Amino acid sequence: MSPAPAGTVTSEQLEPPPGSQQGLAQQQQPGGYQGGYQGGYQGGYQGADSSQIETSPPNQPQQPAQPSAVATATAPPAKEDVLGQWTIADASSSCQLNVSLTGWNGGYRASTRNCTSEELKRVGAWNIEGNNVVLKDQGGQQVAVLARSNDRRFDGALAIGGPVAMLR
Repeated sequence: MSPAPAGTVTSEQLEPPPGSQQGLAQQQQPGGYQGGYQGGYQGGYQGADSSQIETSPPNQPQQPAQPSAVATATAPPAKEDVLGQWTIADASSSCQLNVSLTGWNGGYRASTRNCTSEELKRVGAWNIEGNNVVLKDQGGQQVAVLARSNDRRFDGALAIGGPVAMLR
């Protein structure tokens, strides 16, 4: 196993979002907040390789995430491509996802660990349907649909709406 790449981490203070009391006060003052908030994914990919996460240049608004359940690749992922441990993230948090080939309702067994998102806690099964990885709850109901972005990442949408990503 090769070591994970190391990099430099930097941080800077973000402007308050529009509509917040502090943000409104700054917008009304000369020289205050001038930028237009563009949204975008605000959650963290804990434990992820930072080279897998796209970032905007400093002081540039980040474009909103555009999750899509439509695969750009023509071949569906193989079960072996999905097996193992992943970091899974929605718009509010990230946690661990373990995917196995043990038979289960609606496909194969999956489990999450250390999730704060109620939706991600529901994941109990998975299957490949067409070109997509479909995550399901213990009863076989769809939780999320994801399409392969690259060999180490799947992006998609939760059944209730909102972005979701699996990466390693």
